[in-house]
Amino acid sequence: MNSLMKLIVGTAMFALVIPAFAEDQGQGKGQGKGIERRIENQKKRIQKGLEKGKITQDQANALNQKVDAIATETQTAKGDGKLSKEERAKIQQELRDSSKEIYKEKHQGKEMPSKPAESGSGTTAPSGN
Repeated sequence: MNSLMKLIVGTAMFALVIPAFAEDQGQGKGQGKGIERRIENQKKRIQKGLEKGKITQDQANALNQKVDAIATETQTAKGDGKLSKEERAKIQQELRDSSKEIYKEKHQGKEMPSKPAESGSGTTAPSGN
């Protein structure tokens, strides 16, 4: 009886551990959630930039179009039910690139006015005379 109880407990533990391991490996129904979360986050960042006046509507449209293309690519790649390592790596790189572009667009306005003043002050003579 004792060995039967060990077998039952062992089988139950095995049944609980395997799905959790598969989830950690990016398999099963949770696969791609990190990518989807990143896409949603980037869309929110674009919207916030637009609302705060850091980017124009045209910039927001262009950035959203790129993020939407990544989302479409992700759905197409998941057509067979899972993302391969290569597909995942490609999509993650595209998300990194678009994130950098969102940052650049949002912060471009802040940097623009200071650059001409810095370059102009270094080439002209002091006006303290």
